[in-house]
Amino acid sequence: MVAWQAAWYYENIDFSAMPFKMRELSQLIKITSFLSGKELRLKLTNYYGKEELIFDEIYVALTADMKEKQRVTALYQDTIVIPQGEAIWTDSIDLDIKVGQTIYVYMKSSQEQEYCDFKCTYETSLTNASFARSANFLPKLSDTWQSRKGWFCLEEVDVWTKATPKYLEVTGDSLMEMGMITAPLMQYLMTVHPDEVTVLNTAISGSRLIHDAPHDQPIYETFGESLLSRMVRNRSGFKPELTIVSIGANDLMLPLISEVAARQKITKNNFFNAVQRLNEILEKRNSELILLDIPPFTLSHTGRPDDKELQAQKFRKELNSKLATMPETVPTSLLLEMLPCGVQSAYDFGDHMHINQAGGRVVATKLIPKIEQELFH
Repeated sequence: MVAWQAAWYYENIDFSAMPFKMRELSQLIKITSFLSGKELRLKLTNYYGKEELIFDEIYVALTADMKEKQRVTALYQDTIVIPQGEAIWTDSIDLDIKVGQTIYVYMKSSQEQEYCDFKCTYETSLTNASFARSANFLPKLSDTWQSRKGWFCLEEVDVWTKATPKYLEVTGDSLMEMGMITAPLMQYLMTVHPDEVTVLNTAISGSRLIHDAPHDQPIYETFGESLLSRMVRNRSGFKPELTIVSIGANDLMLPLISEVAARQKITKNNFFNAVQRLNEILEKRNSELILLDIPPFTLSHTGRPDDKELQAQKFRKELNSKLATMPETVPTSLLLEMLPCGVQSAYDFGDHMHINQAGGRVVATKLIPKIEQELFH
C-alpha cells in the first residue's frame, strides 16, 4: 500500500526567548531521505512565533546549486503563509527519490519577520544548513563541523512510498542534537536497512531529565521542557519502536552555572525515579529504551575543576555505576573519559563538554548491536 511516510524529521526548538529578527531571509537546507518514493511534501512550523510567517518562494532540488529546481506551493499558492502557532503541509511535488538521496530545500522571504522555530546540527554529512539576511541570495553550505548549522521552520519531509518503516527516535540533549553520534547511526541504517527505518531527531541542546529550562538567562530558556515532560507530550505524534536517549549531563552541569538550577536539587533517588518514569512513558508507547550513561565533561579550561565541579563529577560516576547495571543502558562514558574529568583529546569537540566526529563514531559503534537486537531481531 502506498502512503505518506516520514523520510526525515528534525523537531524544531522554541527559540522565542532569543528570536532571530530578519529583514529578509534566504536559507538552504540539505536533507537525506531514509525512504524511496515518487513524491515529496514538506512540513513547515510556526509553533513559537508571535505572528504569521510568509515565504515568498520555496524550491526543492537534488543539487545545492538549485539547478532544475521545482517550485513548492501550499494550497496551490506560490506565496506560503504559516499561521502563528500552527504547522502546514505543502502540496506534493513529483520527485524520484532513493534511500540516501540528498535533497535541498531553498526558502526565501522578503518580509521583516521574527523566526522562533529553530533547529541545528554540527555534523554535516547527512543534514546541513545555511542562512543569509538577504532574500536574493543562495547561501553556501559549509562542511566544517566546528560551528552550528541552523535553519528555521522546516521540520519534516514525507515521501509517497510503498515502504512501511519502523521509527527510531533519538532524543535528549546536545549529544544527540549535534549529529556526531546520530550521523554514523543514520548512515549505517540507510545502508544496511534501506526503506526499513526512519530516524526522528527530537533532541534539544541543554535539555535535562527532570527539570524544565531555568529562566535566569535567555539562552537557558531555549533548553526547553524536561525530557520527561516532552516524552509525555510527544508533540511529533509518532510512536517509535525504539527510543535512544542521551540525558543527565545538564542535570549536573546547569546547577554549577545557573542560580535557578542550583536550587533544583538532584539526588540519586529522584534521578532514578525519573529514569523509571521515562521507562513507563515509553512502555505505554510500546517503545523500547536505549539509555546512554552520563558522558564526561568539565567546565574548567585549566584542567583544575573547583570543589563544586569535583562533587558533580563524583556524583556522575556514582550515577553511572548504577546505570551500568540496568539492561537498557549502553555504557560509553569510560571510552571517552579523560581522568580526572573531561573528554579525551582525541574525542573532544574543543569545549571539554561535547564529542567530535571520532567520539561520535565510538558511541555509534557501541549502539549499533543494541539497535539491531531491538529493531530487527
